[in-house]
Amino acid sequence: MSRVREQVKRDIAFREKENKPKITVAAKTSGECCNATVTIVKEDATLGNALRHEAAAHPETHFAGYSVLHPSKHEISLTVQAETEKKIEKILGDSLRALEGKGAEIADLFVSRLAGK
Repeated sequence: MSRVREQVKRDIAFREKENKPKITVAAKTSGECCNATVTIVKEDATLGNALRHEAAAHPETHFAGYSVLHPSKHEISLTVQAETEKKIEKILGDSLRALEGKGAEIADLFVSRLAGK
């Protein structure tokens, strides 16, 4: 069994044991801005920093930041600020798709270099 499948099984077992969803979103609107805080369990600064970077680079983002809530909890909290909740959803979706594309590009490059191409 591959390492990825083993990790997925561990993640599923963790979520079932803890009875927590993988991702929770809390949005708050005040004045002319909207903030959303996304909490992701079983992740660390590796994903948090990459998501923050992609979200901050998005042209509709006013602010993006992340924090590791506690080292022993394995949770990250990503905060994004934009004009509306819909824009925040778009920012998060675009950021995840951008990371997915970069991951695929890195994997392809790695495989081609490993094959000596």
